[in-house]
Amino acid sequence: EEEAESKEQRVKKRQRQQKQRQLLGRLQDLLLGSKADEQTTCEVLDYFLRRLSSSQVASRILAMKGLSLVLTESGPRESEEREMLMEEDSKEPDLLPGYQWLLRDLPKLPLFESVKGMTALALQQAIHVEAEPQTISAYLIYLSQHAPVEDQGLHNDLTLDMARLIVERSTIMSTLFTKETSSSEPDAVLGA
Repeated sequence: EEEAESKEQRVKKRQRQQKQRQLLGRLQDLLLGSKADEQTTCEVLDYFLRRLSSSQVASRILAMKGLSLVLTESGPRESEEREMLMEEDSKEPDLLPGYQWLLRDLPKLPLFESVKGMTALALQQAIHVEAEPQTISAYLIYLSQHAPVEDQGLHNDLTLDMARLIVERSTIMSTLFTKETSSSEPDAVLGA
């Protein structure tokens, strides 16, 4: 009986994994495929981006993992090989390796210009609830590179959010700007 249950569980697990791969492929096709359209791209990204400002840590982590999977063109196994090749080919090392989905892959979306504003807004909101300094660093770097500054209202809101972050979350800010870390992360944040 146990062997039959175990075999049944393995079959169910394989079926679930197959469905997950199909869903991932469909989402990637909606964002990266030749038939990607503005409305669908916005809806798919909005689903994940809204969760980055969740009060639940697990929701934020799952949203980042989902974005990472969806924005990376290859499957999970191939992505590790792809990362190794990217590191070898790159003249400058990735500053925040866990955030390539945000700093490298998202800006490569075919319809990136359509989602740039909503992404900046979602990250501005996420900064106020996120507690992980490296994640906040990635968000600040992204915002410094891609926040739409041509809209004065959005630019003013971003400036106000950064001021709030500095004043209200001084512990996190001091962590971000401390030179005691072993990476170039503080330099990247200060440069942003």
